[in-house]
Amino acid sequence: MKNQKLHNLNFKELLLYPEEFSPQSRYSTPIECKSFCHRCEDGDKNREKASASESETVLISHGCDTEDFVTCLGTPLKNQKCTEPILFLMEDPGGDYDQGYDKIKIGNIAKKPPTLHYYFSPDIDYWPENCDSLEHFYGPYYAYLMQKHGLGNVYITNCVKCKWQTLPRDAKVEDTCMNTWLSREIELFSPKLVVCFGGKTVELYKRYQFSNSCNIPYAYLYHPSFLQNRWQTRFDTQQEAIDLNDQELDKKLKEMEQ
Repeated sequence: MKNQKLHNLNFKELLLYPEEFSPQSRYSTPIECKSFCHRCEDGDKNREKASASESETVLISHGCDTEDFVTCLGTPLKNQKCTEPILFLMEDPGGDYDQGYDKIKIGNIAKKPPTLHYYFSPDIDYWPENCDSLEHFYGPYYAYLMQKHGLGNVYITNCVKCKWQTLPRDAKVEDTCMNTWLSREIELFSPKLVVCFGGKTVELYKRYQFSNSCNIPYAYLYHPSFLQNRWQTRFDTQQEAIDLNDQELDKKLKEMEQ
């Protein structure tokens, strides 16, 4: 991760990883994670069940950046048209991703850290020129967006760092997480544009903007999961949805330059 302060936030505070590790899509031996944030579960008003039984959280995520993609893909990003900081923002860690690693526990709180699959990272070995060859989205789709739009300084993270078994989450949990972690990520990264993937992400970011007097503009893009699995609910072809995302991002990048 290019920004050392963001690295420390992700891997010494949010999660406790070893001092040195190299980002990979998958690790043959899982990285040992010794601790994780459990602020929400500790709050007796937020999650009273956590004091009596295992927590309702099952997975915790961390951020990554363009430099991590370069390491994973093995080649630098060509034609960096934009070096301004661009934040890619999603709602929360949506799935297990077959990490093959047991949860770790702190007291009665148990979570599975992203120790086998480097969260958000691509499991391909090239910068995609289009989405035709992508077997799945998320990491590969972010690599496509960086390549397509020449984004050389992207940081990717979730509004809410943990996946909760019971939905909807208490809004206090969401606000606690955003005010604890997202606020610091934004302060350290200073994005010129926030790219929100999915309607729930937009909702959370707008709430964050209101409560923190944050005036950083945002772009609203279709979520990678929608592009892969649900595009047919609104479009005749998947490419139409992909093109709309590209057009919206192009528009917001041009507005940012003005």
